[in-house]
Order: sequence, then structure tokens, then C-alpha cells
Amino acid sequence: MALTMTPKERRQAKTRQAILDTARKIINSKGIDGLSIRSIAKAIDYSPAGLYEYFASKEEIVWAVCSQGQNRLYEAMAQVDPALPDVEYVIELGSAYLNFAAEYPDFFLLMFTTAPQSMRNQAPPGKEIDKEMMGQDSAFTILVEAMGRGVENGTFVLLQNQTVMELAINAWIQVHGTAMLWLTQLRYLNIPLEHIARQSQTTFVRGITR
Repeated sequence: MALTMTPKERRQAKTRQAILDTARKIINSKGIDGLSIRSIAKAIDYSPAGLYEYFASKEEIVWAVCSQGQNRLYEAMAQVDPALPDVEYVIELGSAYLNFAAEYPDFFLLMFTTAPQSMRNQAPPGKEIDKEMMGQDSAFTILVEAMGRGVENGTFVLLQNQTVMELAINAWIQVHGTAMLWLTQLRYLNIPLEHIARQSQTTFVRGITR
């Protein structure tokens, strides 16, 4: 049975989400250096002291935004049907990754560029952004399991001394590089990016297929 939130809990959840949404917008326009407790409080018409009831620091807010992005990426990739054949499944996982990047470029760039570079030594205790990306319940775990299944089924071939983890990282590098180019240098070119991206994924998967 689903738990029903009290009016107070609903207000708190709404305020917490408003803090994260506002922080994301400020980071997107001014960068992490332009983000502060005071700037968020001013944007949502809240007292700076009141924000500390929800988050202990600016760094904790940035981590929470990144974590929210990771959850959305996980959900996007988890929606791909695991009953698909191995080759098609991996290609569709790559497409889900690219679609997430296209739909949420601010989340994507924050998670993979801005936050890790700016907060490598400033993350809240026990909350490391890099580990969050590759943790137990991350989108990366879905990819590792997909590649492992393909190897176990004899669909994918490992190079000599190569591990499933290394194969998954290679797949991630391929699709992540495409996503970054999609959001930066190739963003304004009048070319069929989705078609080219799928060609790239297909070429990679064929290269590891028995």
C-alpha cells in the first residue's frame, strides 16, 4: 500500500524539488561558480537560512541534482526491453542514452563535465559523483549486464584477456563520445544526427559480434 504524504511532507517535497530545479537552471546559465545558497533562495523567494533545512551546503545541492539526473538516465535505459536479442538490446540501450542526452542536455553536461571537474574534492562526505555514475543501481550497470549476457550467449566476443567490464566501458566510450559531439560541435549542423548515431552504434556492435 502506497504511503500518503501529509500536507507538510508535500510542501517539503515541493520545496526540495524547487531548490533542485532552480539550482539546475542557475548552473546551466552561470555555471557552478555562479550557484550559491543565496541565489537559489532569492529565485524561489525563500530565506537562505530556510534552505539549510533541506541541504547542508551548495555542494550537497549539486550532488543531489546530479543524482536526480543519474536516476532519470537509469529509468530511460531500464525502459528498453531486455527481452530483445543481444545485438538489438545493446543498440537500443545506446539510443536511450543518446535520447536522454538530447532531451536533458543540462543534466547530461552537468553530470559528466561540469560537476566532476568542479567538485572532485568538494563532494559531500560519502557522496562521490564519479562512483554514483558507476554504482550498483546506475545506468552503467544495465550496460555491463547487457554485455555480459551477450558474451555468455556467445553473441559477443571478448578480445584476449579482455573482461566484460572493459567491453562495457568500450561501448560506453563509443556512445558517450557521440552524445558529447551531438550536444557540442555537431549541434548546429544540418545533418541527420540520429541516423548517423545509429550507424555508429551498429558498426561498433557488429565489431564485437561473433
